[in-house]
This record gives sequence, structure tokens and C-alpha cells, in this order.
Amino acid sequence: MTFKPQRDADDLYRHVPLPPTNTIRVLQLLPHPDKDAPVDCRLTTLSFGSSEGIRSYEALSYSWGSTVDPKPITVNGHWQILIGWNLHTALMQLRDASIGRKLWIDAICINQAGHAEALEERSRQVQSIAKAYAQATQVLVWLGDAADNSDRALDDIQSAAAVAESGTSPSPPVVDEESILKLHGRSWFGQRPTD
Repeated sequence: MTFKPQRDADDLYRHVPLPPTNTIRVLQLLPHPDKDAPVDCRLTTLSFGSSEGIRSYEALSYSWGSTVDPKPITVNGHWQILIGWNLHTALMQLRDASIGRKLWIDAICINQAGHAEALEERSRQVQSIAKAYAQATQVLVWLGDAADNSDRALDDIQSAAAVAESGTSPSPPVVDEESILKLHGRSWFGQRPTD
């Protein structure tokens, strides 16, 4: 099945323009009680200089992953845009049944088109990435779906950090080193900061 957008995704960014400085777009992930329902969102702007812009969103760090088999999401009720399967999976996991969530996600909040206007915006927005992460209430890291005992690896890392911080254990805790190494081998750990 071929996905056909209702409107050109680039048109979406013209309807949610960015002033030249101190502003980012944020994506409100709309709630849905059905965890398998299509992803529906709203894209808005947020000024760093306003009280509304301080600590009112979360930033998502993830690996863009493969562009093969992109998945559609609906934005502002009219536009359907294609995103990578890894980001789509993250949004499905982050979506709540009853409460919306504001997220800054580089692949959606920054126009990724290749024309001059989008390239100019992207150039400006790349300079604001550190600020977008710093101003967020928290940074969420999506490493991918659970696999290869990744849940155990994260628990082991957290336990080892707690023991090290408290300084109470004379011997290191027993950990599943193979699971930790497999977790560390995921693509998120190998990407450059601008990826």
C-alpha cells in the first residue's frame, strides 16, 4: 500500500512558520485510549523568551534509523507526514491514553525539506538544538524496543550507579555484562550529536 499525504508536508511548515530567532516548533502528541491507533499530533511554536517556553515540553533523543518503510502520522488534522519507523515506534510508546504530551523532536519540528527556504531554517534551528534540549523539562532517550535483555541491562546499570553513588557495597553488584554490551551496541550510542 502506498501512502499518499493529504497535503504536502512542506505546506505544514509554511502554516506553522518560525520567526528568525529564539523560537522552536513543538509537537503535541495527542492521547488515544487505543495503543494501536494512528498517531495524531499538533505542531505549534514556542518562544524561548516567554514564560510558556520555559520547561513546558520534553525533548526526544533517538536514532533516526532506517528510512525504509516510513510510517505516516497526522499533524494539525490536515497533513500526513512520513517518519522513520524508529521514531514512529517511540511515539506509539510515549503516547498516553488520556493526556497529551509536548515534545521537541528534530525530525518533525525542523523542516527537513531540501529547498532553499527549508535549508535556511534548518541552519538556524541546528544552532538552537542545544538550547532546545537544555530548556526541556527532561530529555527522553529512545533506545528502541526491548530486546536482548535490554530491560535487565538498564536495571543493572541503574543498580550499579546507585551502589557506586552510595558507596555502601564492598563488592560490585552482579550484572549481565553481555546484555549491557548489546544495549551499548545500539545505534543511538554511535551517533554524532547532530545526527
